[in-house]
Amino acid sequence: MRPPSITDLIPEAATAAAPFDVAVGEAFETVSLPATAGQQVLDLLGHLRPHPVGAALACGEEWVLIVLPGSSAEGLHWPWPALHRDRGVLSVPPLSAGPDRGAHWARLGNGDGRVFTAPLPVHAILPLLQPLELLSSTATFDRFPLRN
Repeated sequence: MRPPSITDLIPEAATAAAPFDVAVGEAFETVSLPATAGQQVLDLLGHLRPHPVGAALACGEEWVLIVLPGSSAEGLHWPWPALHRDRGVLSVPPLSAGPDRGAHWARLGNGDGRVFTAPLPVHAILPLLQPLELLSSTATFDRFPLRN
């Protein structure tokens, strides 16, 4: 059986003309990272195959990784700079959205096309990230259109 892709998890992404809301919780959860941290995670885990990072949404200076429901079960705490959400609403861009249109897909999955990010390797690598530059005072940490 092949791993789920974006269109398996969120079929509307293939045909939508504009961003649309999807409930977070039952089918997937999210982990948000500053884009710089997302790039560092990709670099640090790049030697693993299949790559543990799946699809990622990008909006400005933030990436949202899609993780399996229950990714904070058993007391798993996501350390800074990650922000885990197991409920709320995520504004999902169409697959056709490019970076010039604001929110877009930074990654369409790993080499196998898997949408889900494996939480444990990402969780383990977070303390190794290089310190990030402070965000400007005009930026907010919760920039991605994700609502509780």
